[in-house]
Amino acid sequence: METKLSLGGGLASLQLTGQASTKAFSEERVLEHVMEALRQRDQLTINRPDRIADLWDDAYAHCFVWESNRLATPVRLPVHEDLKLEYDCDYLTVWVIDPLEEAGRSSERWEIVGTFVFLIQEHWDMSGTPGLIMSGVSALRAIVDVFAGQHPHYRPKSFSEVDRGIPDIYGDTNAKHPLDKLQGVGGHIGLPRVIEVAYQVKYMTNEQKSVINDRAVRLNDILGIPLYIA
Repeated sequence: METKLSLGGGLASLQLTGQASTKAFSEERVLEHVMEALRQRDQLTINRPDRIADLWDDAYAHCFVWESNRLATPVRLPVHEDLKLEYDCDYLTVWVIDPLEEAGRSSERWEIVGTFVFLIQEHWDMSGTPGLIMSGVSALRAIVDVFAGQHPHYRPKSFSEVDRGIPDIYGDTNAKHPLDKLQGVGGHIGLPRVIEVAYQVKYMTNEQKSVINDRAVRLNDILGIPLYIA
């Protein structure tokens, strides 16, 4: 008899087929099988995209990124009243991971190096995300305006409905740290902790900005959905 395991909830569909066991799968055992299947199919990488050009590599097209020993901070971001029923929750949990140490360094004048990662813990269909850079829409703006519906004057239902004539105060027009930007729209910042995570990149831009080594620098940012956080 064969058994089949599927992962959904906005994640890329993955199916494992094998002989059924009389012993129930624990979550840990299921995760081990899933991770091994991703490795065997070359769908797992340990390299976070650190430049926009990285996403042009086919290796990232259907991959999950695995990172360990990363300091991450959870933020409870309230969602608009109109979305509470749709999401069946009052807030989104957004994990914020800072860029790696080489952020802001590049031998190329116009190359932007260093990437914030924003992971939405709650999963749903993100098939409408454009994948790579919509000018004026940082990944953090997409989270606040589109997914949390927290723009004070209108609520875009998709990326294409974002008014890009309005400056992106969550992106490169504002050098505050993303945690401060989220706190400014009612986000409740939790205690940071070291995590291990596998996530899929759904959207990436080079329109983030923050202070690195006492200097405001332009950076990249990623909107991702986690397979797991441990």
